Amino acid sequence: MEGSFMAASFQTPAVDPATSYSSRYPTWVLLDKRAYFADRDNATTARAKMSTGHDVKVTFCRADPPAVSHFCVHCPQIHREDYTTEPLVVSSAKDLALLSFAFRTGPRSRIQDSNLLEYFVYKAAASSAGNPFIRPVPYSPPGTRHSPRASIVPRDGGNFFVADLSPRGDLGQYDLLVFLSETNEWRTTRLKLSTPANVLPRDLPSVTDKVIWLRGSTVGWVDLWRGIVFCDVLQKEPVLSFIPLPTTAFDLHRAGQAQRAGADLPSGHPGHVPGLNADAYWHPGELPVGCM
Repeated sequence: MEGSFMAASFQTPAVDPATSYSSRYPTWVLLDKRAYFADRDNATTARAKMSTGHDVKVTFCRADPPAVSHFCVHCPQIHREDYTTEPLVVSSAKDLALLSFAFRTGPRSRIQDSNLLEYFVYKAAASSAGNPFIRPVPYSPPGTRHSPRASIVPRDGGNFFVADLSPRGDLGQYDLLVFLSETNEWRTTRLKLSTPANVLPRDLPSVTDKVIWLRGSTVGWVDLWRGIVFCDVLQKEPVLSFIPLPTTAFDLHRAGQAQRAGADLPSGHPGHVPGLNADAYWHPGELPVGCM
């Protein structure tokens, strides 16, 4: 329910202090993508200013796998009823994490009006002697709308871009939104999906389950039952293409969320897209991310 949170959002998991404050970085972690509301400080702590004018503190609490790492958000001037949902890790790559916040205070911000979500980029410290930092991402242009999935991709020179693909009203029609850190601006391109001749309209992607960074400036938006929409988003004239996934052994159009929760498609080496369909379930907030 909007504006309501489970008690667990305020009860952080126990983390071994030796792991949380260690200078040794694991090669990967399991991270709960939903934030906990708690006041924590360690070497990962960074601060930023929200559009509301309030300061917010973000801290990552690392744990060696298979234990689950988590992150905490603390803003004493903002109360729990001012949030519409817990802050989230939307995407991560190398030392970057894209975070989203949604508040009732300030500009009206809801999941249903996701173009008003506030996005921040967290950059981990390059070494134990460095400091992490957070920078805000400006709102996207008026009339555009964020999808629930976006990807952050690092570039040379400490730069990055954020790519978001937003479906329009007609099937196969999209708005490609790209934020460039160099210009601190969004650019919007309207695209039509290019599909193989043997793909029927009913087999085109309907939802985005996850986003994967494939290589360079190419990003893929994955419908776990239908296929991958991908694009080299930094091309002067980007082309939106589609790779269908193998058909399932059951009626796709009658599959519910339980079946969808048992599938995944992790990103692998460039040019290779492995798949996984497991008869297992996991906490919906847990996902593998790179070392932060």
